Amino acid sequence: MSEASDSILSPRAHLCIRGPGGVRRLPLDGRRVSVGRGSENTVTLPDPRVSREHLVFEIEEQGARFQDLGSQNGTFRGGARVEAGFLRSGESLSVGNTTLELHLEAPTSQMLAALLAIEEEAALDPEAKDLLESVLEAAIACTGAERGFILSVHPSGMRMAAARGLDRDEVPLAERELSWSLAIRVATGGEDLLTEDAISDARLDAMASVETLGLRSVLCVPVRTRSGIVAVIYVEHRGRRGVFGEEQRLLLRLFANRAAMALAAQEALAASEERRQVAEARTARQALDLAQRRQELESLRGPDAASMLLAGSGSRMQEIRTQLTRFAATDLAVLIWGPSGTGKELAARMVHDGSARKNGPFTVIACAAVPESLLENELFGHERGAFSGAEEAAPGLFESAHGGTLVLDGIESMSTEMQSRLLRIIEAAEVRRLGGREARQVDVRIVSILREDPLELVRAGRLRQDLYYRLRVLELCMPGLAEHREDIPEIALALLRKHGGEATPELSPCALAALAAAPWPGHVRELENTLRRASLGLPALISAADLDLPRADTPRILEVEGRTWATLTELVDAVERRQIMEALRFHEGNKTAAARALGTTRFTLQRRLERLGIIT
Repeated sequence: MSEASDSILSPRAHLCIRGPGGVRRLPLDGRRVSVGRGSENTVTLPDPRVSREHLVFEIEEQGARFQDLGSQNGTFRGGARVEAGFLRSGESLSVGNTTLELHLEAPTSQMLAALLAIEEEAALDPEAKDLLESVLEAAIACTGAERGFILSVHPSGMRMAAARGLDRDEVPLAERELSWSLAIRVATGGEDLLTEDAISDARLDAMASVETLGLRSVLCVPVRTRSGIVAVIYVEHRGRRGVFGEEQRLLLRLFANRAAMALAAQEALAASEERRQVAEARTARQALDLAQRRQELESLRGPDAASMLLAGSGSRMQEIRTQLTRFAATDLAVLIWGPSGTGKELAARMVHDGSARKNGPFTVIACAAVPESLLENELFGHERGAFSGAEEAAPGLFESAHGGTLVLDGIESMSTEMQSRLLRIIEAAEVRRLGGREARQVDVRIVSILREDPLELVRAGRLRQDLYYRLRVLELCMPGLAEHREDIPEIALALLRKHGGEATPELSPCALAALAAAPWPGHVRELENTLRRASLGLPALISAADLDLPRADTPRILEVEGRTWATLTELVDAVERRQIMEALRFHEGNKTAAARALGTTRFTLQRRLERLGIIT
């Protein structure tokens, strides 16, 4: 056994050992002390008259109980052989040629020593994280408690800050049962609670946990700082009544004050660290702002300021803005494609705002969101009486966008017949309403948006080849967010400003690094949603821990044969299209034979050919 303890509280008992080797003093920092010739004992005596396991002590508050373990030569007290008994401070036993004299420190001396040790530890490191554990250890030892807890108080409830048992070890998680109701009562009421027998205490009748846990002696006091009650110290002895009295209550209050100072120091340190991180984040943000201001100045020197709409000063985004500025200077059709959430509609807006049509309407239609039966009416309009319910004539989007820009998002979702009619209208620059005979001239610039590679759509039969070449006068592929990670910090700050206004939080350097390293399968839209979640509650600083980032190892469910599909419908359509095309090739275009091979009818096959846009 070591001569010193690692605990904040020095051992309150020691043995004075007098024998052939001289006199030595051995501190006792455990409740059970064994004496014998064997090296495994607490006190080892290399004396042939001492048995290997000779004697055991159980240290108590007023002394120690002893028990001879059936030794051959016996244990003696005052010259008489004894088997068991109680030894008080200053009394001794003899075993072999050795005398063992027990000495206990006075309780007051022990308490003062504990308080002094804590003060010395706090003086060396006021923000020490283990200072609370030291306070709790001393509180348990000085009050005679069986175990104790420090419970911190938060707006969302109370949490375990420290848990110690009589042996000064941390209480295992499975054994941390205590009366939370009693602790909450002290935390909310602010009054000390001392009970000699919790089970029979009328004040605690309503607390089911007291009876369930079989509590006896309980003492609980609040820990106050300038901001209010921040914690409680809770000590108990489940097996004995009347362990705590007024002296123990006052002593625990002293320990609570020391815990309050430790918590206040930790709060001040945390606040200082947060201010430092905010300052670092603000500096990083100012650097990004400066880069953006340079970018804005460069764009203002040109014909327009449209390039300010897409954030990012990396080479890839600068190239995209340059292309869009060039596109805007013409009146040609533009095809923009790329993964969902990469800013395709924003790019279309830049083309419009930088063009001569910027004062005209900017109209967007998501073709996949409109049922096929309504899409024609939505695009081309109708005359009165064209169908049931058409009581008034109404223009379509082509007419409404006259003199401006019409954005067609998801043309590949249209049927082949609908794509054919759209092609005729674009080429003729005129539209005929449903139920009408008059052709109306329209002056509309078409910007098309696709989520997949247009050439793949053409090969798959989902996009007519002639329509593709009509729409693709100018083409731009929007990159996924992972392809220009260097722009993620600027994009993130721009998104925070968009939603935060004057209350825009800062991003810590670690948060910026985490954002730049994340996979972002949902691209800018996913990044935006992540930042909006992290901004809930208007924090001053968003740390990496506040971000619910996508997992890099998350499998893509719709990845088949090395290709990723946006939706399950697209995957099913692709599989169905491939099987139908193979059946038609095998039967040399004979639809009846192909339908029979596919287990369906010729009529059903024809319907599927039309839906999938397969031209035969």
